Amino acid sequence: STVTKPYAEQFGLTVPEWRILALLAHARELPFAELVTQSTSDKALVSRTLRLLEERGLVQLTSAGNTPRKKLICAISEAGAALHDQVMPLARRGQAQVIRQLSPEEREAVYQGLRKLLRAQA
Repeated sequence: STVTKPYAEQFGLTVPEWRILALLAHARELPFAELVTQSTSDKALVSRTLRLLEERGLVQLTSAGNTPRKKLICAISEAGAALHDQVMPLARRGQAQVIRQLSPEEREAVYQGLRKLLRAQA
């Protein structure tokens, strides 16, 4: 959040908005439930954030099916992808500054630990 906030705010985004936009930019389209899982946020926050992004024309939300529990499909719009492409260079620079505070050995240990945790989730 500390790393993300300055560049997100520069482009008029909150941290949750940037996180959702970045996930959708990578996937292009995700079902709502999968977006919630990948964002590691709660459903209510993801839902509110998606509605705000939709109002700004940065994402498109469509319902799949016509049952009461229809699936919500979330996709990045052309405007959202363009904004993501503008923000990414600053995001990468900020992330690199944080990572460079660790020695190469420490970075490798962090990456190994994260890979192990990700494998354990699968």
